[in-house]
Amino acid sequence: MSQQEPDQIRIARQLKKWTATGVIVAALALVAATVYAYIAYRQLEQMRSSAIVDQRAGIYPEGTAWGFIGTKTKTAVVTVRFRNIGKTPAYKVNGWFCTQIRQSDPQDGSLDSEGCKNKNYGLIAPGISFNVQRGDRNPVSNEQRSRFMQNQLHLYFWGRVEYDDSFGKHHYTDFCMRSETAGRDLVERQAADEDRMGVCDRGNNAN
Repeated sequence: MSQQEPDQIRIARQLKKWTATGVIVAALALVAATVYAYIAYRQLEQMRSSAIVDQRAGIYPEGTAWGFIGTKTKTAVVTVRFRNIGKTPAYKVNGWFCTQIRQSDPQDGSLDSEGCKNKNYGLIAPGISFNVQRGDRNPVSNEQRSRFMQNQLHLYFWGRVEYDDSFGKHHYTDFCMRSETAGRDLVERQAADEDRMGVCDRGNNAN
């Protein structure tokens, strides 16, 4: 065997090593590029999600009042103001609003009872409010008034507002409130500037 042949073998082996090393380096570079692209994609998605949350519509209760209306016969009523606090319109706004005089929080938050009413509001522009006034239809006796004063009875107001935002997402706001004061006599359709409502222990959620 000539001296040239071992040299050729050594060169061939070296070329194989270089080729293998190049393949490994290329594979590692591809993995690093893929990871970087994924991280960049996630960062862009997070930025986009943050921008949407910052800009999207959001309808929430912001003002409440309750009391009793009527002359000889008193009924308990509540007025709640809802507002779109977002920077874009809320579309297909639809609400379910329930009221009932109870001793304790409603457990299931059903929207199908006789004390519930459904109403469609359509489009609510940014910063625009709408008022909801609901009452328990049953007359309130003097004995019940005294139980309100002792916090043994409460007027409850619960329900849900659903809407779509400008980014094609569907949202809801569940709410549950209860009277926590003795209540006073109100002028019918009075603005929400009297006794405030407190929140229930459960039933307040939004997405």
